[in-house]
Amino acid sequence: MTKRKKLKWRPKPENTVTKNLKRISTPICILLTVTVFIVSFSLVSSASLFHPTAALSAITEQETIAPATTTQTSPSPIEQPTQWMDSKQQFHCDVIYAYVGRGNSEATHSLFGVPMYPKSQYPSIVYFNFTHVSNAEIESCDVEFEVYLIQISADKGPTENYTYIEGTNYRLSNRDSDLLTSLASHVKDLVDVRTINGRGGHFRFNWTTNTPITGGYVGSLGSYTNRPSGLGLWSAGEPKTISVSVRRIGWIIAKGSSISTFANTARDENITQIQLQKFGDGFIYNKIVPADKLSQINPFEPPIPPNEIEAP
Repeated sequence: MTKRKKLKWRPKPENTVTKNLKRISTPICILLTVTVFIVSFSLVSSASLFHPTAALSAITEQETIAPATTTQTSPSPIEQPTQWMDSKQQFHCDVIYAYVGRGNSEATHSLFGVPMYPKSQYPSIVYFNFTHVSNAEIESCDVEFEVYLIQISADKGPTENYTYIEGTNYRLSNRDSDLLTSLASHVKDLVDVRTINGRGGHFRFNWTTNTPITGGYVGSLGSYTNRPSGLGLWSAGEPKTISVSVRRIGWIIAKGSSISTFANTARDENITQIQLQKFGDGFIYNKIVPADKLSQINPFEPPIPPNEIEAP
């Protein structure tokens, strides 16, 4: 069996056009982006993160979420417990940093002779801290993903929609990348992917309860297009306020050969909602950078605290 390489986690978006391009085009070790439904995911093991990659075309229409039913990908000899349909949260999500503001719209480059431009003149970035919390009702499954909808909204009306998946294993004995790929592809059962501007996520094997992992992010920063840069959240005029909301829209469970998708019946309830504050020519939400240091950093590249855990 081929031995998989491990990645060292690099939480920050890279600060050159070339490195940003790599982020949207280069497979990273055990990337699981071979299916059309997870084009924007980069699934890695241990404490490495999915990095949001090339966003879909900007669509601000309201997302369409599937009804609260289950879907089975293959027959299973084990009946799915009814309590899985109303699972408690497996992960606690905390927004630790967010910034939206004027970017470097002149940071163009050429891809196979085609000029590429930053997707937005006012890109966005939102960083998370996730903590695995125990749920005895669901730990009898093999693998579980939770699916979150993150919306970055301007008071003028424009909204960017992103999905983020967080997962761990309970009974999976080997690192079955095909199973994880299949699980991630079921995000399409929970949200209309045509309304999504980008995707991100993280999966950690044998994730210890009450252990946090910092650094996952979503946003339009680092996304490129072959069209001249748009105005993003400034497209309806300069906003007065920017907010970020996080919703748990469902979860995906694997038990043996069966994969089940459950829509959250309380999917309209925000588990996190924050308001960004005016900062320079943009808006910021900050829980990690000392106030007296903010003027010394690139607001799109905050220093993310290292995780206190190491990859197994």
